[in-house]
Amino acid sequence: MRRVLIFGMLAAALAAPLAARASASTANGTLSVKNATGSVSVAARGVLLGHCDRCTVVITDPDPNDGRPPVVTPLSVVRVQLSETRTSYSGNDLRFRVIGGFFRVKVAGTGIDISTVATGAATLADGTSGSYSVGGGPFQSMPGVRTAVSLGG
Repeated sequence: MRRVLIFGMLAAALAAPLAARASASTANGTLSVKNATGSVSVAARGVLLGHCDRCTVVITDPDPNDGRPPVVTPLSVVRVQLSETRTSYSGNDLRFRVIGGFFRVKVAGTGIDISTVATGAATLADGTSGSYSVGGGPFQSMPGVRTAVSLGG
């Protein structure tokens, strides 16, 4: 319960700057994923906050100087450095965030929650449960087949 409260406070603290940034730039798009089982991939420039119950998260940060470094908690997750710019994290109850700059994030597992304000593209696939919304539109069921969506301009 304490972790949920901390994550909620973090999300609320980041929501105001994100909203201000989103309204300042009409080129940004949004993606929201709720309690999904399947995979979500995002390649974009902006902000991504996420949580999953049980999953593997692969984060690619091609330029570590164009934004803040990715953060994944808890620190006890299984971390594998795949290359100089690509890292895989596996475990239960993972929380992750990427703020600023260009990034690629792929999440595969269960209980996936993601909020993104960015310019780029996302791919949703293998959905067996959960829902998603693009651009503030109505929530739809996660697709069982590979589905590409555009984020912003």
